[in-house]
Amino acid sequence: MKGSNLLALGIFAVVAIWMMTGDIRSTLSDTDNSASETAVAEYSSVAADSETQGSHVSVQVETMIAENIDRRLVLQGQVLPYRKATLRAEATGRVVELPGRRGERVSADQLLLKLSADDRTVRLLQAKAVLRQRKSDLSAHETLMAKGLKAKNHVIQSKAQLAIAEAELEQVRIELKNTRILAPFAGILEQRKLEIGDFVDRADPVATIVDDSQVLLVAQVSQRNLGCLQLGQQVSAELISGKKLNGRLSYIATVADDETRSYRIEVEVPNPEGERWIGLSVSLDISVEQLKAHRLSAALLSLNSDGGLAIKTLSSDRKVLTTPVSIVRSETDGVWVTGLPDKVRVITRGQGFYQPGDSLPVSSVMNSPMVLTSTGDQ
Repeated sequence: MKGSNLLALGIFAVVAIWMMTGDIRSTLSDTDNSASETAVAEYSSVAADSETQGSHVSVQVETMIAENIDRRLVLQGQVLPYRKATLRAEATGRVVELPGRRGERVSADQLLLKLSADDRTVRLLQAKAVLRQRKSDLSAHETLMAKGLKAKNHVIQSKAQLAIAEAELEQVRIELKNTRILAPFAGILEQRKLEIGDFVDRADPVATIVDDSQVLLVAQVSQRNLGCLQLGQQVSAELISGKKLNGRLSYIATVADDETRSYRIEVEVPNPEGERWIGLSVSLDISVEQLKAHRLSAALLSLNSDGGLAIKTLSSDRKVLTTPVSIVRSETDGVWVTGLPDKVRVITRGQGFYQPGDSLPVSSVMNSPMVLTSTGDQ
């Protein structure tokens, strides 16, 4: 009897524990479901509020008026001498005089180098003597022909010999002249690699003269911009050193470069002080066209459905428009664009909340004072 009571108590305890466990699980499940439903409801409410508020986000609008500006073409180039001549010997001989030093400024026709005369002085004396003889022979033959003692052919022959003697004399004089190498124009004696006693053969290079009285700013222009340039137009430039220059477009190539397919241009710039600009890098700034444009922040640019640049504007009936634009000039604090009407209302803040075609209520539009795009740099 005692054992039966213990067994009954054990079975009762197991059943009680099982029932209690089921109640606990049921309670936990109900609690979790309730919390989940509450979170979903709260999220839906926040999302709905956000959507409602997004459709009424205020935007800032500025009325902008286009200004006339110069579309400018900026090219990179280098400074070259206006003229540069490599002088070559026209006679043979040893160097006997070198009056100028490399790097010195020389004037036109100044002696740069003198070669030895060698036998040219003797040949000159000989040619002069032969010439006197030929003149005497001609005079005698003409006198005898006048008396009928000489045939006319003798006179003709004497005249021919006289002409040959004159030519030989002139040839020797030219050879002697060629022993003196003179500067063809004023400039800088840039190179002269000879020394006293060096032998020079005909056609050997002896000196290089650079004319720096003015310089050429040389650059390459693309095929697209070639038609915008005109000979004689003014060009501003800036050297890599920061020096500002102004010149005149003096040359536009007729044929494009075989490799780059671009065209060489040259700008002449006076250099009366002989400053050392040759070889420096230079940036050319050329005005190619005058047009109307708006100046605005680059942050307002976006991409339209075609992948091009666009600006969001607001129409008179408060509809959002996307207008394609093109950048014609970039500056450190903004860009100049074309493609907008002369007078336009540009959305400058909050444009990301609206798409083209959206209508804005009056309360959502905050108008800024009218903005003139001009910065005074035209």
